[in-house]
Amino acid sequence: MFARLGLATNVPVLALVGGAAGVTEGIESVVENLLGHVVVPLLERLGAAVVYGGTDSGVMRAMGTTYAAAGAGFPLIGVAPAGKVCLTAAAGASVPLEPNHTHFFTVPGREWGDESPWLFAVAAAIADRAATLTLVLNGGDVTVIDVEHSLSRRIPVLVVAGTGRTADRIAADSPDSRVRAIAASPITHVVDAGNHASVRERLSTLLHGAVGRTGA
Repeated sequence: MFARLGLATNVPVLALVGGAAGVTEGIESVVENLLGHVVVPLLERLGAAVVYGGTDSGVMRAMGTTYAAAGAGFPLIGVAPAGKVCLTAAAGASVPLEPNHTHFFTVPGREWGDESPWLFAVAAAIADRAATLTLVLNGGDVTVIDVEHSLSRRIPVLVVAGTGRTADRIAADSPDSRVRAIAASPITHVVDAGNHASVRERLSTLLHGAVGRTGA
């Protein structure tokens, strides 16, 4: 399937998860700055692929706009539940798709979060023997589900504190038991959004690393 779509495999993959409608204007600016100055240039240099939610909102929109502004050429692959999006605007999709993605997969499901296992299955299949990393920017309840799927596959998680909501809850001493379990994982890493050098170094290290993963 990937060959028919012109998608190379055995390349580093970044699974981007985070906030959609709940991203405030101030946080969106922080996210766009980080993506534009650190994440997108690094991914382009590494020849990596990105797998993300693919809808035109929040972190996904920021990724698409910074990708387009940079003239990047790496694959930008959306994965979303078929019951929530549609491939044509005329069909009356409940949520529009981010227009800069290069590929898109609709997967079984009618609710947000139904796509989570599929997103990481796609990421792991494209990476094959290369490294896979989950990057967390902002996020709501579905982001917690996403990160739990990432950890269940032994895919490391890089949480960017200072981007709000779920990312900041993981970085802090949250009373939520699920969030605390994510923070306690030995493959969960936290960096600060204001320290671009640190974010760049950790991203580069984790995307170059050999990552063991479980089966589907």
